[in-house]
Amino acid sequence: MDLDVVDAQILEGTQLHKKDFDEDELFSTSVDVRAKFNDGAEVIIEIRVRKEPYFLNRFHYYLANQMVENVQQLRQ
Repeated sequence: MDLDVVDAQILEGTQLHKKDFDEDELFSTSVDVRAKFNDGAEVIIEIRVRKEPYFLNRFHYYLANQMVENVQQLRQ
């Protein structure tokens, strides 16, 4: 990809999540960043500092949801 990022913005900020004491890790951090490219395309990047066991499930859900929204917009 030969795209230059023209703007980047933190959407959710740095989040420090406190966990229950019975969990292995007491804290986790995640940041959502929106990047805009020179061709007008936008992406949202989720950054985490620990492994998320259900990340792929969430990814597939959001991907399918976005595809449905795009098809609905094309039909209008």
